[in-house]
Amino acid sequence: MIATKTGVKLAEVKLIDLGLNQTVLLKKLPNITSRSTVSNFFKRIPITHENFTEICRTLKLEWRDIAEMVEEGIMESVISDAIRETNLVEKQLRLAFAIAGTVDQVDQPKLTAIVKLLRQITGDASIEIVDIQEGSIKLILTGTLEALSKIQTLYRSGELPEVEGTPIEYVKLFIDESKTVKDHKIERGGLARSLLYTYQAIIAMVALQIIYSYVVLFSTDANVRDQKMMETQNQYAKELIILTLTSATGILGAAIGFYFGKEDSK
Repeated sequence: MIATKTGVKLAEVKLIDLGLNQTVLLKKLPNITSRSTVSNFFKRIPITHENFTEICRTLKLEWRDIAEMVEEGIMESVISDAIRETNLVEKQLRLAFAIAGTVDQVDQPKLTAIVKLLRQITGDASIEIVDIQEGSIKLILTGTLEALSKIQTLYRSGELPEVEGTPIEYVKLFIDESKTVKDHKIERGGLARSLLYTYQAIIAMVALQIIYSYVVLFSTDANVRDQKMMETQNQYAKELIILTLTSATGILGAAIGFYFGKEDSK
């Protein structure tokens, strides 16, 4: 069993957040004695299910959320890495960055100076403030995992005790769960619209097919066209409508389900 690429990133966040490194982590794993097992976990080299779950439990991660299964030599991702990369890491990773003072004491020039300084320190131009909360001045930052982790490491090592003359009170990486909910709502709404468009397209195509078949029938010579041909055409149209409605009803039901699922999550 191995972790997804994003799962490893989340494990690295947890490792830093818990103040651990791989050596210290190994000491907290009573059933694992080999350092290579821990190293393989972070290198995405397969390890046993028991070792995998023990590492996840120690890092306070749900193993099912980050696992890729290896079956008959084929890795099957539990959740697509692409979805995780977009929704879980890039959009959800945050750094709570609290400095002394009150919100009233902070002006825009100072916030701009703080962001500029953090960008210089980390080399990450994507760092920005997405929220400011009450109490001490708690800034919520976004950026790459490497950049945000570096800020936290510098603070914990004492190399970054202040910014722009203001003492830093604490720094903590966390996952913003609310982003996933919002993204899922957007995705469900988009999928509902796509299903409705598909439903409309199917109904329109079938209607055109039936109309066309009747046009072809009535364009034949009246002497050739008989009652049996009409009955055959009517039966064809009836079966086509039943088949279409059966399939289209399933699509419509799915679209309604996704739409109300989107509404319920508001």
